[in-house]
Amino acid sequence: MDVPRPAARRILAPLPGDVVLVSTDTGPGRVRGMGGYGNAVVLEHRFAIPGLPNPFWTSYNHMRDVPSVRVGQHVGTGSLLGFVGNTTNGQFAGMGPHLHNELRVRPFPGSYDRDTRDPSILYRALGVDWVGARREVERFVGGQMLVRRGGPSDCSAGQ
Repeated sequence: MDVPRPAARRILAPLPGDVVLVSTDTGPGRVRGMGGYGNAVVLEHRFAIPGLPNPFWTSYNHMRDVPSVRVGQHVGTGSLLGFVGNTTNGQFAGMGPHLHNELRVRPFPGSYDRDTRDPSILYRALGVDWVGARREVERFVGGQMLVRRGGPSDCSAGQ
C-alpha cells in the first residue's frame, strides 16, 4: 500500500507491536536489512485479527530519516516510528514522498510474492477504510483512509 503524503509527516504505529527490524539507508553505520525499502521499520504483532495468522508483521518504508525506534522496543498504538520520505525508491522513478506499508504473514525479509497480504485486511478490522485508491504500476496508490465512527480506531470519544 502506497500512501502519498507530504515529506516529513509523522508515521505512527497503527497498533501495538515489537520492533523486530530497523533498516537504514542513510547516515553512518547503515543497516541494510531490507534492501530497496530505504529507511524502514518492521513490527511484529501478536494478537488475533480475522483472516491473519498470529503473529503477523507490518512494515513502514521509505522514511526520510533513520527510524525513531530500535530493535527489541515495544511500541504502542500511536507511537512515532519515523517520518514520510522517499529513500531508496529507484524502482518507481518520479514517485514523490509516500508511506509504503506492507502486511506480511511470515517474518521479513521472506518472499514478497508469497508472504505479503493486502494491508486493507488489517485496517478494515481496525475500523479504517481505504477509499478512492487507483491502480498504478502494479499497486494501489492514493485515496484516503477513513476511520469508521464507532469502530476500534474511532477517537472521537477521546479513546
